[in-house]
Amino acid sequence: MQPPKLYTSRVKELNQVTPFIYYLKLGLENPPELNFEPGQFVSIKVNQTAFRSYSIASSAKLSTEIGLYISTVSRGFGSCFIESLKLGDSVTFIGPSGRFLLAPELAQRLYFVCTSTGVTPFLSMFERLADTRYSGEVRLLFGVRSKKDVFALAELGAVKSRLANFNYTICLSQDKVDASPYVYGRVTDRLRAVSDEQLKAPQFYLCGNPNMIKDAINILTGRGVLESAIFHEKFV
Repeated sequence: MQPPKLYTSRVKELNQVTPFIYYLKLGLENPPELNFEPGQFVSIKVNQTAFRSYSIASSAKLSTEIGLYISTVSRGFGSCFIESLKLGDSVTFIGPSGRFLLAPELAQRLYFVCTSTGVTPFLSMFERLADTRYSGEVRLLFGVRSKKDVFALAELGAVKSRLANFNYTICLSQDKVDASPYVYGRVTDRLRAVSDEQLKAPQFYLCGNPNMIKDAINILTGRGVLESAIFHEKFV
């Protein structure tokens, strides 16, 4: 992996996809290309002294631009900066950084468990799995509060068309909906419901709310999953 360095870029796309989540596409200017591994993040300069880190959603094959899903629910410096952006604005960032990556040797069953924008690095990982023609089973548990908080459905549909054994479930903690791909409840509820057979020799990737990650690790290790088979990244 290359060491992080300073980049300048331009806003190519900015869309509000839920009440508190934006999709931001940046076109690289100097240097003109960014080489990264799926799961890594960049740190955007949001004022004269502060940087905020955001995972990359786009394919690692697209080295001249990056896509990011960014939550503005915190209403902090980063949120205000993202909401103030316009097409063509200059954005400076440092990257790529992070070691939340796909394992060098993949199991034949992969579970990805996330809340909200925790799905972001998974989208890039799924692209890598499709590009390398991964033939194992891939299961995503994607947790949000309600249907109005759901995003990235187009990306998930595209992944499903490329990965034959990919399935996803969207867990709604507040909306009592039970029609595929939606279920009522939390992602940890679905983990508890996974059969013992499905827990044999998988790898688990967890990303999002720290409390969810803590609970998920306790559930999995309590059911015999080795900690070495669990990879995680906390979003705070």
